[in-house]
Parts: sequence; C-alpha cells; structure tokens
Amino acid sequence: MTDLLHDPHLTPLLSQCTDEELAPLFEYLASRMTSQLKRHPKVARHHPNHAAYVDVLVGEIKLFGGNTVTNTLRRSRRGQPYLQILRRLLKSLGESSFVWDVPKMERRIFQLTVDTDFDKLSPDTQQGLMSALDQGVY
Repeated sequence: MTDLLHDPHLTPLLSQCTDEELAPLFEYLASRMTSQLKRHPKVARHHPNHAAYVDVLVGEIKLFGGNTVTNTLRRSRRGQPYLQILRRLLKSLGESSFVWDVPKMERRIFQLTVDTDFDKLSPDTQQGLMSALDQGVY
C-alpha cells in the first residue's frame, strides 16, 4: 500500500526546499477547485511555514497527478506515486521509450516542454531561461 503523505522521490526533494521555494507550489496546488489543501489541519496550524507540512504537499501532488475517477474507484486517497505521474506525462508528450530514472525523466519533460513552447515565451523570459540553463540551474 502506498502512503499518501510520502513518496520516495518527492519527499526528500521537497524536504530540502525553503518556505520561499515551496510558496509557488503551495499556491498552485491550493488554487485548484478540487484542492482541500487549505483545510488540512496541519496547513491551518503552520501556514505560511510550508516546510512544516511538506508531507501534505506531497500528498496533494500525488492526488493531483492521479486520475480523480481512478482515485475514487479505488476508494482511497493514495493518489499516484510521482514516478507513475512522470511516466504518464512522458507518454502524453509522445515519448515512447525513456529511462526510468526520475531526474532524467524530469529533464526530458522540461526539454519537451521548452522545445514545444519556447517560442511562445517573451524575449526576456527566453533570455532568463537560457541564462539559468547556462548556469546549470535546470
């Protein structure tokens, strides 16, 4: 059985983040209509100290990445493991073969997204992205 509030890939990563780094993720997840994030007791107690409820953020990502109908039919709120979410996303982006290594999968998703949408970015955003890539941020 998968624990909703833990993921072997997400939990260690998000646990290293600062409150400032987690804030955009929190806002994005909390803005979804189906999100119960702001009502979670741990969030209510510690907000805006996002690092205090990384486990809740992990659970929300797993639910967000899972198919709502499938989650309901399973009669559980376990969501999808992050690795499964990445696999499905790569398949939806047209990747038919890929390495099952999380960092490589994340980089490939980034590459596919940038290749598809780079021209839609403003020149300033394009330049900022290129600078970040040169510095090894991505």
